[in-house]
Amino acid sequence: MKKTVIRLLLAAILIVPTVVAIVNSNHVRYAPANERDVTKIVIEDTTGASVTYDRDETGERSDEVIAFFFRLNSRKTPIVAVPDTVLQEKPYLVTFFTKVKKEEYRYYFSMDPNYCYLFGPDGESYQLGPDDAAEFLSSDLSRCYYENSSLPTLMLSGEYKVAPKEASWTYKNFRGESITSDTSGVVSTAAQNFTENVIFSLTYDTEPDYFGIRITNGSGEVVFDDQKANLGSFDLDSQQNVYVEVTSKWYEDASRAYSGEAVYSFSAQVSPAPFFRLSADSTAKGGFLTASAKNIPETASVTFTSEPDITFDISKPFEPKFYRDGDRLHAIIPMHAGLEAGEYKLTFTCSGVSQTMTVNVTDPYYPDSSMNVTDEKASECLSDSAKREFESLVSEMAAPVSTDRLYDGYFLSGGENYTSWVIRDFGSRVLVNGGDKYVFLNNGVDVQYGWAADVSAINAGTVVYVGETAFSGRTVVVDHGRGVKSWYWNLSDTSVAKGDTVTKGGTVGHAGSTGLTDMVYGGVHMALSVDGCFVDPKPTWSSGITFPEIG
Repeated sequence: MKKTVIRLLLAAILIVPTVVAIVNSNHVRYAPANERDVTKIVIEDTTGASVTYDRDETGERSDEVIAFFFRLNSRKTPIVAVPDTVLQEKPYLVTFFTKVKKEEYRYYFSMDPNYCYLFGPDGESYQLGPDDAAEFLSSDLSRCYYENSSLPTLMLSGEYKVAPKEASWTYKNFRGESITSDTSGVVSTAAQNFTENVIFSLTYDTEPDYFGIRITNGSGEVVFDDQKANLGSFDLDSQQNVYVEVTSKWYEDASRAYSGEAVYSFSAQVSPAPFFRLSADSTAKGGFLTASAKNIPETASVTFTSEPDITFDISKPFEPKFYRDGDRLHAIIPMHAGLEAGEYKLTFTCSGVSQTMTVNVTDPYYPDSSMNVTDEKASECLSDSAKREFESLVSEMAAPVSTDRLYDGYFLSGGENYTSWVIRDFGSRVLVNGGDKYVFLNNGVDVQYGWAADVSAINAGTVVYVGETAFSGRTVVVDHGRGVKSWYWNLSDTSVAKGDTVTKGGTVGHAGSTGLTDMVYGGVHMALSVDGCFVDPKPTWSSGITFPEIG
């Protein structure tokens, strides 16, 4: 009997620790995590960025972050539910890890500390204490809630991220206090070498105030040492390896909630960057600009946007058509007469490089003009069907025919060979018979001649239309290449056929009075269009549509 009791006692001594261990394990597994048991914490912010704080790897910083969230959770107040409108926002996820489990907390912060919430792993809803929420919103942990809270990213050729070797960044919290952002995750002292051939362009999502670039070629020669704004003067002759040093600074001022600076160095195999230039920084409504580009690969495409929009055909967005001349591209950009006067930002993008230029569009004075014709003529030429007929012709003629440049130098005015005078200018509002029943915008110039005088082609080209509409009368359209066309209407007769080649000054027809016109003694309405948009032809009479070279 005594031996049996001893055996039972020994068995109990062996079993009890195991039972205790099981009980403790279950308690740890199902009870809320204890701060001292947490080995790491993983945070996924509202942008989807994730960071891990592991006690074994980051030590003191991990201890601080873990302690902060335990303190945040300890003073929460139970509520019936987190508001539905809040739950629609992306949560700030915090996951605690122990050796046996993990716990996920979903936080919903706002810029008002009085309205910040928590959805716990137990499925219950809580409201955070305003002081605790304010502490979070004042810390670097909350940077996802602040625009420009992180160091801007430098991109090479719009494709490769360049890491700074030195960086500092501060932003302001909801109280207006400056917070020093943790840049350790983006700084790298390792050598950076981009071996893929890239277009040389450097861009930020937030452009710095100071953007200094120093470029050294493979021979150790400094080939550029200036601000990025002057990078257009840096022109590589060919693909080559370069060493680049960049210093960027964002200055603090009253209107900004951020400031900082960064230093970079890297080597790269680069090709020259695309570069765009406009012929002028201002033009009138109904005028045009020419755009030139260099360093555009044969296979690359150029995209275009404008702010405000300069589209003249509401059925499709306007895209200037670039044509290659050797190693350059050129395009003509019409500014239709219906635009509002003011500043327009034109942005060209190619191979990840964007360049924005500001153009001032002025509003010239176009006096109203009267036109006196019979009521029968006005009704016939300005009827809805007549308008649709002419609009259909304009739409048909909008597409470029020849990609070659057929014109040369300045354009003729139409009055070189005979005594003539302009009786109605481009852009004038034409009031037919003095009332407002029939009103239209003149899209060319009306040139008065003697009856049956020769009408000359204003430049060399190919005839693409010979015909008649109720509005324009007998009409000839000449394609000068690259989207440029000249129009001649009100003719008494035509002397060319579709497909004919004409020279500058060659006869296309004779002055007349067909269609809607009050030039009863013979004249011609002469117009100029670019990709279907009518522009004022007068600037071409002296200077011509020319393409400026890029220096």
